[in-house]
Amino acid sequence: MHTGSGATLKMTYDGFGEPVKLVLDEDGVIVDINIHTLSTEEVLDFDFDKDDVTFKVIMKSYMLKEAIKELDPSSPTVTITVNSDEFLLITEGEIGRVV
Repeated sequence: MHTGSGATLKMTYDGFGEPVKLVLDEDGVIVDINIHTLSTEEVLDFDFDKDDVTFKVIMKSYMLKEAIKELDPSSPTVTITVNSDEFLLITEGEIGRVV
């Protein structure tokens, strides 16, 4: 519970599958909020064999984000091509081929 100048915030969470509950009381005005949580599926552990890795790419995350933003959302697939000189994300959809 946090108490400030005329404001009180109570946060509760009763456990897995339950909502996060927030009750804000500021000078007699009460806001009651339930934030529903999502149940996540089991995390997949692919356990790749280090000897079978054919390439690694180290890049700034913003560069990958920008490249993904340019992909054609109508394309059902993304082809990834990697060699010593380049890393390509390729889609083919309604607007044609995007590299």
